[in-house]
Amino acid sequence: MCREVVVRLRGVYKYYGEKIAALRGVDLEVCRGEFVAIVGPSGSGKSTLISLVAGLDRPDSGYVEVLGERISGWPPGRRAVWRRRSVGIVFQFYHLFPLLTVLENVVLPMKLAGVFRGRERERALELLELVGMKDKAGRYPGELSGGEQQRVAIARALANDPPLILADEPTANLDTLNKRRVVELLEEVHEMGKTVVLTTHDPGLAGRADRLVCLVDGAVVRCGGGAG
Repeated sequence: MCREVVVRLRGVYKYYGEKIAALRGVDLEVCRGEFVAIVGPSGSGKSTLISLVAGLDRPDSGYVEVLGERISGWPPGRRAVWRRRSVGIVFQFYHLFPLLTVLENVVLPMKLAGVFRGRERERALELLELVGMKDKAGRYPGELSGGEQQRVAIARALANDPPLILADEPTANLDTLNKRRVVELLEEVHEMGKTVVLTTHDPGLAGRADRLVCLVDGAVVRCGGGAG
């Protein structure tokens, strides 16, 4: 039984363009501490679902609740302030700031949210050590490989100590070795007590999850379980 629901979607529809449905009546619940992998073919609505849970977008109908807050009814500014402290996001293309060093990229979320004041640099270095990137703290993203950038992105996602980590195809652009490193890091993040929800085409990553959620043409369909 689920003691606490961290993510709840009810009857969620999202349309793009000429009434093209990216999501069609999605119902979903994620419990605190779960590791959930959202799988399905390209164009099935996986990234759209993550975007809605992150508060980067809002549904056209239905609602999205995250950490007890019905964020789908909020204006963009309120969602942005909430997101800084509540959700860490790992993107497929890293989204690091190219003119900031690795250390500065991890410090920035703390500065924006006003957390860990006076300890931002210390905490950033601790997180970079966790992901094996402390020795690259003074480098710029353009000097790093894709796998190294993704590890920095994971450190940045953890910066404000959010209870929920979202990742959209976090291994899609990585070679086999770096895929394994990122998968192991996400498992470690989960073991830290974080709720992890990710999208993936990678069977190896999906197989590590507690539960699989399968999307086809914007709708949730039955699929097998993950590792749990």
